[in-house]
Amino acid sequence: MRVGVVGVGAIGGSIALRLVRKGVEVLAYDVDSRLLSLLFEKTRIKRFNLERDPVDMVILAIPMRVEEKLIRELIFSDITVMDVASVKTPFVKLAESRRMRFIGGHPMAGSIYRKDKGWDPNIFKERPFFLCQARHSKEEDRERAERLVHLLGAHPVWTTPEEHDKAVSKVSHSTYFISLTARILGKGFEDFAGPGFCSTTRLSHQNLEMVLDMVRYNGNNIVEDLKEAKRILESITQAVASDDFSVFLEGVEE
Repeated sequence: MRVGVVGVGAIGGSIALRLVRKGVEVLAYDVDSRLLSLLFEKTRIKRFNLERDPVDMVILAIPMRVEEKLIRELIFSDITVMDVASVKTPFVKLAESRRMRFIGGHPMAGSIYRKDKGWDPNIFKERPFFLCQARHSKEEDRERAERLVHLLGAHPVWTTPEEHDKAVSKVSHSTYFISLTARILGKGFEDFAGPGFCSTTRLSHQNLEMVLDMVRYNGNNIVEDLKEAKRILESITQAVASDDFSVFLEGVEE
């Protein structure tokens, strides 16, 4: 299998390094020439020209707003295209409108580090990797996507784009804002903080461009989950304020 990776930040670079380690021929492209040079120094990866180099599969590991622009503007030949964005519905629909052989992908793995500092070929090991099939993809595209996920050391999990986006809002996107709330609440008292505070606030240090993208493309789900979080906090507040520990314990157990 010959794979072209577009975008070699923390996720794209990690994918490229892992695939090369597994014997896959990888070509890579990024607008950041420094990143590409660092990657080329580490491996036998070659530069990828999207319009000229024949590959079996293209992986889009780029910011969501850039991915949208690329899908709208480029004419992909008859090949498998997979992305790794944390939102699936808008990109699957857009790819379907372009009649692309598209598989929406999302590895549930990440790092607080950006670009080459986040490169880790083992980052996907034993992690779920969500896959969503677009209308015009073929059976060989499904098989190719699953093979790639296994090469990364992850577990393929097929779902619908809508189910994926709802789930990811609950366990990642919305929890970013809860983590941010905890960091704001503890501002000025960091010297008193233990490992629990650091764990709780880790998500709040995400790349802000990525945060804006997840709000732009998954905002409806995030809003609904934050409303639910607000209701839960109000219930906990009332239980604590009532000085009735049985009410508090009942709420926590639920």
